[in-house]
Amino acid sequence: MSAPMGPNEDILVYFSGAEKLEHPRPYTMTKMTYQHAGDGVFLVTLNDPKRLNCMSLNLAQELSLVIEHAARDERCKVLVWTGAGRAFCSGGNFADPSSSVPEEIYQ
Repeated sequence: MSAPMGPNEDILVYFSGAEKLEHPRPYTMTKMTYQHAGDGVFLVTLNDPKRLNCMSLNLAQELSLVIEHAARDERCKVLVWTGAGRAFCSGGNFADPSSSVPEEIYQ
């Protein structure tokens, strides 16, 4: 039997636009989860199952943020990517320009 998955974690944001932040700040993702599975393994889940986890502006921005965070997370050795629901990722949908990622992060 495998160990239970850790809770969803906030990631740290290291940049505001093109400027590096003096102190990283936490960010709670809306379209992904980041969970510690143990032994340096983190599970990243695309979490928009109603839209079959299609790549949107918001998801693309959070994908970038989670990769930057994982590269700096000393606990992380491996990222395992999965999708919630019945699809990993059904393609792209950039027709909706809205994003929940704060504008100051992507200027």
